[in-house]
Amino acid sequence: MLRKAEQMILEYAGKKKMKIFPSAYAFAKERHAGHFRDSGELYDTHLSDGCFILMSLKIGDDEIFSGYGLHDVVESGRATLEEIRELFGEKIAELVNFLDKRNIATGLYFLRLSLIIKAAIIKAVDRLSNMRDMADVYALERQEGYLDENEDFIFRMIKKALTRRSRYQIQLLVILRILEILNKIIRESVNRAKEIIELKAQLARKEEEIKALKEKIKE
Repeated sequence: MLRKAEQMILEYAGKKKMKIFPSAYAFAKERHAGHFRDSGELYDTHLSDGCFILMSLKIGDDEIFSGYGLHDVVESGRATLEEIRELFGEKIAELVNFLDKRNIATGLYFLRLSLIIKAAIIKAVDRLSNMRDMADVYALERQEGYLDENEDFIFRMIKKALTRRSRYQIQLLVILRILEILNKIIRESVNRAKEIIELKAQLARKEEEIKALKEKIKE
């Protein structure tokens, strides 16, 4: 299945005359070899998933595809920025550097991303891909953390990026709307799950009270 997906992605890249992405994609696959996501899927599924999102948005930008393919390799310690710069050039290295959230305050990180449209698109697509199986994989507390980050930072990042002139404004707006809908659905799901947990806890307490009462009556 992954091979078929990769073939479709590379065929699309060829049609769009991307020169850097095929080698960037191969480099990312090699450096993430054996890397599994929390869902138990190979990291490759995240690479292909984000590429298909970009394809569905009719984006054919070599730098965006390459930046997305490489967005985790430096932050995860699987490559250095110097390697990226040497192999794929300064522009790709700059995008990857902007997407590295280590050693930078969260608010400043997202503000910085909002100033670089291509970086904002990559981050937005990355989050959309991460939300694909979030409800099935993450604990409720972790889901809430992602949802809060969406509302406090991701949505603001996209909205700020939308104030800047770009050929990708429509695509960014589409991603924003999808993220907002997903966020609402997952938030409601989390709230319902928490309510069920609380109801079960209340039922367990009542059962304990009834049990204690029965013991008293026996005495």
